[in-house]
Amino acid sequence: RFDVAIVDLTEPLEEGPACLLFTREFYRLLSDRLTDGGTLALQAGMTKIGELPFYTAMARTLTGVFPVVAPYQSFIPCFGTPWGFIVAAKSGDPRALAPAAVDQRVRERISGDLRFYDGQAHHHMFSLPKFLREALATATRVITDAEPLIVR
Repeated sequence: RFDVAIVDLTEPLEEGPACLLFTREFYRLLSDRLTDGGTLALQAGMTKIGELPFYTAMARTLTGVFPVVAPYQSFIPCFGTPWGFIVAAKSGDPRALAPAAVDQRVRERISGDLRFYDGQAHHHMFSLPKFLREALATATRVITDAEPLIVR
């Protein structure tokens, strides 16, 4: 069993190899292979206005599998756009970590200087803009083996 799973897949293209790796059934299998406090982190597509169906469907799908689903985003310079990520966990909400607690963990666990991540950046990543919060709150699409999401 695993404490952490990091999923960084290609988009679910029609007849592509990753299509069924975005479904509720896949994430149930993955959840079963995590420890009781296990955490999943994954990339989930663009988070710019007009490009949200993949991101919101991923968040909604994970909500049916994990008790904690924490969407976040960060600007990715080589993509030229904000990109969505999601942490899904059996326990422990990363949004509950205070910036000072994140800074303390970084000091204890990482030698050298980080150029991007610290407590303030952590807090900022989970502070989603209004349009994105609204889209996540109203999302209904659940991705399943029977009805996979295809990115065209």
